[in-house]
Parts: sequence; C-alpha cells; structure tokens
Amino acid sequence: MMDATMNTTADQTTDSSHNGKANARSYRGGAVLTLVFAALALALAVPRLISALHAVAVQETVTALNAGNIPTAGALVDAVEELAVAARWSGGSDYQLDRGLVLLKQGLATSDPNEQADLLAAAEQATADGLAAGPGEPGAWARLAWLRFQRGNKDGAVAALRLSFLSGAFVPVLMPSRLELALALRSAMDDEMLSLLRRQIRLAWVTSPDFVAKLAERPGVGPLVRNALAELSEQEVARHLELHGPRR
Repeated sequence: MMDATMNTTADQTTDSSHNGKANARSYRGGAVLTLVFAALALALAVPRLISALHAVAVQETVTALNAGNIPTAGALVDAVEELAVAARWSGGSDYQLDRGLVLLKQGLATSDPNEQADLLAAAEQATADGLAAGPGEPGAWARLAWLRFQRGNKDGAVAALRLSFLSGAFVPVLMPSRLELALALRSAMDDEMLSLLRRQIRLAWVTSPDFVAKLAERPGVGPLVRNALAELSEQEVARHLELHGPRR
C-alpha cells in the first residue's frame, strides 16, 4: 500500500515539475512576443513622432497660408525645409501637400522668373507626390491643375481638374477659381470634361447666381452657360429657390 502511495506521489511530483517547466517556457515565449510587438509598435511610432515634431514647428505658417495670409519669406523657407523632413519620415500625404502650398506661395512672391519657374516646378512635384498618397483632395487637384496650366501642360491640367471635380463636385470655396481655370482650358477638353464643366456651372448657379450671370456676359462663354442651365434638374432649381427665392 505504501509503495502504491509513493508511486502515486512520485508521478504527481513528476507531472507537477513537467507542467511547471512548460508554463515557464510558455511565459518566456509570451514575454518574447510581447517584446517583439512592443518593438514593432515603437518602430512605427518613432517616424510619426519625428514627422509631427518637424511639422508642428511650422504649423502657424501653414495655417496662415490656408487663411489667405502671406507669412514672411523666412517663414516660408523654414516651412519648406521642415515639411520636407516631415514628409521623409511619414508615408502620409498631408506634409507633401502642405509643402506644395508653401512652394507655390514662394513662387508667386518672387520677382525672379528663373526662381519662380523652379519653385512652381517643385510645388507641382510636391503636390503630385502628396496626391499619390492621398488622392481625395479636390483643392490639391485644383492646385495641381493650375500649376500644370502655368507650365504649359494643358492636357495634364485638364486631367487634374477632372479629378478635382470628381473628388469634390460641390466645394463652394473652390468653385469660382475652378471655373475660371476650366474656361481657360476648354479647348483641351473632351466631351466628358465639358459635361463636368457644365455641371459645375449649374452647381455654381445654385449658390452664386450673380457670379454665373457675370460669366455669361463674357464673349464666347454665354452659349456654354445657357447650355449648362438648360440641363438644370428639379432638385437644383428647388435648392436655388430655397436659397435665393424667386427672381423678380
């Protein structure tokens, strides 16, 4: 009887020892995995942190530009440099798009034609790079269209303007400038793009009928505006009346 008890105790002791070793290995394995995931998380977080630190240093400049104000020349230079570093550490689109905006403002501010050409080319490249990473930005597509137009690339400008229309058809703050650019590019447009242009005229008429009326007074533009307004939907007319009331 004692032998059986001793054997049972020995078996339990062996099992307990084996389970303890297995639990220890399991714990060590879990700890290693935790450390690996922590290292991966840190590796992913560090570039974002570096990007943010560089971008925050020039946030005031970018905010001023978006508000329509022009910072000092030195502030623009600093912003271009800081945003370039931020973009290198980040795979997102915002820093490149902001850098494109700053470069554009630099180009418009200089009186040196060679320097202006270089800055606008750099602005075009930065904007294109940003849109490659984040294409859902109608304002940035409109900027790219204008930059390409300024550099004589009408087909490229039309292609960018098309994506601006498609990614944000109704953006009131963009509509006047986009229509002005679209009118300058009409000769390079195909039927699809002309259809999108007529739609933009209708949408602009809904919110800004006086602007569209002035467009119609320009030589060669009146027929385009009349054709666009002839395609007004009931919903567009109803929205126009809701905003402006019946014209007398």
